Amino acid sequence: MKTTIILALCLITSFGQAQNLMEKDVLGAWVLSIDIDQKIMEETEDLTSLERLLVRGVSGFVQEVLDAIDLHFDFQPGGLVLLSVKVPTDDSIQKEPLTWSINDEGYLIIHDLKSEHAQINFDALWQLDGAILQAYDQDTREKEHMILSRR
Repeated sequence: MKTTIILALCLITSFGQAQNLMEKDVLGAWVLSIDIDQKIMEETEDLTSLERLLVRGVSGFVQEVLDAIDLHFDFQPGGLVLLSVKVPTDDSIQKEPLTWSINDEGYLIIHDLKSEHAQINFDALWQLDGAILQAYDQDTREKEHMILSRR
């Protein structure tokens, strides 16, 4: 009886923990979406009414620009990810090779890029949340307003 109870508690605990992300979960094409409006709403709560009005007025424009830029990530085996950027004012697609890994906590990390052509910083940790990869703040582990969804 005691063994059965201990076994049941171990099973319940293991099911309650987040499943570790595996390489096979990440491989393939993903599209980045950023909800800048929601982020700005949260960040401007402590501003005066006029400041909040000005910042939130700009947020719609910023969101439109972000929506017009296509950011695609193609995760490949061995820690390679190709970032493709298409801007509506340019017919060409810029591609940058990046690297990725899964840390000991089971979070996906997209490593920063510093080259002569570009500098890209990824400060988020990513974790599978249903069918999307949800970004989390590295320090607080709070949800960020960025997701990667299958293409």
